[in-house]
Amino acid sequence: MIQSIVTWSCEVSAETLRLMRRELEWALQHQRARLVERLPQHRLGLRTRQRAGFVVAVLLLAFSLWLWTTQPGLLPPWFVIASAAIAVVALVAVPFVPRYFAWAARAVGKRLARRAEAALHPLEGVVPTTAHYTLHEGRLAMRLGDRELPPLSLDKARAIVVTPHAVFAFAGAMVQDPLAMVFLPSSDHPLVDELVRGGGVVTRADGPIARYGEWTALPQAISR
Repeated sequence: MIQSIVTWSCEVSAETLRLMRRELEWALQHQRARLVERLPQHRLGLRTRQRAGFVVAVLLLAFSLWLWTTQPGLLPPWFVIASAAIAVVALVAVPFVPRYFAWAARAVGKRLARRAEAALHPLEGVVPTTAHYTLHEGRLAMRLGDRELPPLSLDKARAIVVTPHAVFAFAGAMVQDPLAMVFLPSSDHPLVDELVRGGGVVTRADGPIARYGEWTALPQAISR
């Protein structure tokens, strides 16, 4: 644990906030990715599940037609019609499954962008100002202009996303709201080393995660 006192300050302007908002969005995307990785995953790939759904739908439709044409009265007519209708809907829907998942990811991305904007919106009324930080004995004191911010105990930060201009500390991989957002003069900073020593898992994000982007292509995030 660092014994000497490390202090630094960053000028916070409208442009700084714009960069912070963008990089907070990246951090939220990475936290979302961490959360998804911890959820139960399908062992079969999307394309394999898509093909399996197509085969099942064809078999169900063929079975329904067989019942209707060769075995009338074996099952109630409503059941046969319902089975055929389900099969037809599935045949129409299966090709669009990848598009649905892509749309769902983009919808999540838009929500994350709005969350990042809302988190930094209160600061728009106080810029330009200066952010002051003091790191000593596992505790980061923070002040924005004349306003003292709640300090951060580094041992409470278990998941950290480091971006080119900031560090975002989260209480855990499953948590989506940061404990602290810290402006950094560079991503190579003693604060990052102290967070690692405290047991935090650090991800470095140099860009957005493409699947959470808009319809236009975004550069793939670089994580390490």
